[in-house]
This record gives sequence, C-alpha cells and structure tokens, in this order.
Amino acid sequence: MEQTLQKLQALGLDTAAGIGYTGSVGKYIAALGRYAGSSAGNIADIEKFLGKGKLDRYMIAVHAVKSNSKMIGHTGLFKAFESLETAARNNDTEFIAANTAPALKRYAELSEELRPITEAPAGAAAPAIGFTEAAEIAEKLLEALDDFDDELSAELVTKLSGYPFGDGDREKLAGAKKYISDYMYDEAADIIRTLRGSLR
Repeated sequence: MEQTLQKLQALGLDTAAGIGYTGSVGKYIAALGRYAGSSAGNIADIEKFLGKGKLDRYMIAVHAVKSNSKMIGHTGLFKAFESLETAARNNDTEFIAANTAPALKRYAELSEELRPITEAPAGAAAPAIGFTEAAEIAEKLLEALDDFDDELSAELVTKLSGYPFGDGDREKLAGAKKYISDYMYDEAADIIRTLRGSLR
C-alpha cells in the first residue's frame, strides 16, 4: 500500500488530506476509482452545458468536480474548478472560454493516470437477486446514503443492479450510481426511493 500511496503522491495528490477526507486508505482508494470512473461523464456534461450556454448547469457540474478534486487531495484541480465555478457565478464568459479546456484536459489526464492504480480486476456481473433481497438492499442503501457512507452505498447500489429492473428503471439506477460517485447523496436517495416503489 505504501508504494501505491507514493505513486499517487507522484501524480500531485495530497494522500494524507485525501485519507483524512474519506476516513481510511481503503475508502480513499475507492474514492479515487470513482473519481476516475466518473470523469468522462462529467467532462461531457461540462462541455455540453458550456456549448449550450447554460452557465447555471455548467456551474453545478464544475462545482461537483471541484468538490471531488478537493476530497481526493488534488489541490491544483480543486483550484482550477473553483475558479471556473466563480467565473460562472460572475458570468465571466471570457475566463470560462480560456480556462475550461485546460482544466478538463488535466482532469482527463489524471483520471487516466489513476485507472491502473485504482481499478480492480474486472469481475462478473452482480449476482441475480429477487424482490425480497432487492427490497432489503434498497432499505440498507437509503440508510447508507443518509449516513453519507460512500463506500457502502457504492457496494449496495452494485448489488441492487442484480435485480431485473426494466430498461427505464435500470437507467435510473445508473443515474443513482453516478450521483453516489459525485457524493450527491440526496439526489441518489430520491432515485432509490422511486425504484423501491417499482419492486414487485
């Protein structure tokens, strides 16, 4: 584990701060994995909102990356996205136009650098579960979200994917998983409550 932390430090990460925010080395590594895994979707959202001139949505999207960058201990990206958030709040489109692409480029690069360090070997799909187990998992997941337990929440939402949801509900579950990776627990809980009503 010491070698892993040294590799992360070489990438510019303050691992002590990251472990402090997440609570343990294991949770920190898991958070780094989610950070890298959610980057493509976050980048696509930021570029989409910027392209459509939706600065309110752009500000929310860069805020999420800013917060996540702080949580993993990357001060450089935290400050870069904090500046973009402030610029969006102040409607400073010139600053946004000049600085969004470089910030997203570094975000993408860091995510690629993190993947070989944080990714676990590919495993089988979540085991199939029935109604009773799915209902129990949904209840535990809501409790985990209420406790801001990102590691347990990520584990439970994966288990819940073993239930044979319809396509629409499966998309909602994927949305909840992304919210959890972005530490947006209330939004994830809203989706899980809706899905709990679909269990039958």
